Amino acid sequence: MQRTISISPSHERSDFMQCTGQMSSCPTAFGASSDIYMCEFEQGKMMSGILALKCYRATDERKRLFGDDVATKVGMVHGPDQRFSVPIQHFLQQLHHDLYFSRTLRHPNIVTTYGHTTCFGGKEAIVMAWYDQGTAPEYIAKRPGTSIRQMLLDAIEGVTYLHGMGIVHGNLRGSSVLVDKDGKTVIAGLGQAELLVSHLPIPPCARCPAEAPSVHYSAPEIVQGARRTFASDIWALGCTLFELLTGRKPYSGYRHLQIPLAIAQGRMPGIFEESDQTDEVQRMRPIIEACWTEDPMQRPKIREIRQMMLVSSASAEA
Repeated sequence: MQRTISISPSHERSDFMQCTGQMSSCPTAFGASSDIYMCEFEQGKMMSGILALKCYRATDERKRLFGDDVATKVGMVHGPDQRFSVPIQHFLQQLHHDLYFSRTLRHPNIVTTYGHTTCFGGKEAIVMAWYDQGTAPEYIAKRPGTSIRQMLLDAIEGVTYLHGMGIVHGNLRGSSVLVDKDGKTVIAGLGQAELLVSHLPIPPCARCPAEAPSVHYSAPEIVQGARRTFASDIWALGCTLFELLTGRKPYSGYRHLQIPLAIAQGRMPGIFEESDQTDEVQRMRPIIEACWTEDPMQRPKIREIRQMMLVSSASAEA
């Protein structure tokens, strides 16, 4: 089905992107709050920005859009008679939230977005890059034995940038780390990001109600009801690094309802097994365990973790 889509840039630009897309009639994948469609764009000029609620894939047939594929995240408000309805006010706040951050963030290790558009019967949408290698855990699982040191450093660089901008990611996990065609990783899943330190407050329309992050990646204080902070991001980052290194999710040996009790009892998110005793794991283990310091005030800052990672990488190459 051909659709003409006009894309408004996320950054302050006066031009628009006009393009025609060939869109799949059904989603190719489903997320907790999004449906992923496939779409091929024929022409246009892309911008940069941030992601939103729903996405579908797009490809420039002439490969002129900086050689990149694009995906569109499309907000869908379900009807009141459907089981999983979403309040329209929540959707609008999420859309404004993502558009707000899209005007702020630009970094090689943060997911790339190009603007917003209106399609699907007038529904708002966000256009973003398509990362054809999928999530980092998927990418690594298909390539056993591959060194992932640079991928880990890329992820740390992305979080370093966010924290430097005063932004808490709020939902770090393996599936929020995407991989592009060159094997570079970027941080995605910014729908729950919060701006904690800034001279420019988020406008009320862009304040999105916080949703609970996955308990597998939640710091002890989050399980107890505390607000997400840089320190809780560090805990989740440790969980994410552990997942990418070992192929196991944090608390993988527990049922979902058992995890809060395990956290309350001081159990660590993961145990390094004999099969994990590679040089790469041994270099990363002190960094990961530092991220899992129970007292959030004692956890290292992201720049300290970055420095530890750089020193570790330098020693590995020596």
